[in-house]
Amino acid sequence: MFYLYTIAILNLMDLVLTTISLGFGITGEANPLMRYLWHANPLYFIFVKLALSILLLILAHRLPKVSVLKWRWLYATTVMLYLGILGTHVIWIRTFI
Repeated sequence: MFYLYTIAILNLMDLVLTTISLGFGITGEANPLMRYLWHANPLYFIFVKLALSILLLILAHRLPKVSVLKWRWLYATTVMLYLGILGTHVIWIRTFI
């Protein structure tokens, strides 16, 4: 369950940093679906990111603990990837400011 909460929080942090980066033209969105949503309307992008975090929080409460432990390596890998992405955002934003 810890991993799902962590991923939800990291997703929200990614939402904030990506919105700042895209809003100021610091970087582009690498994910084609999210890029499409951003270009269609930034509110669509924000809504989807928020919805994904909410879904993760709901899953954290509904999934049995055994199921979460079974997929622990996948959750840990996802957390590590998000941390790398967030680190990249911070570097880009600090370079811009």
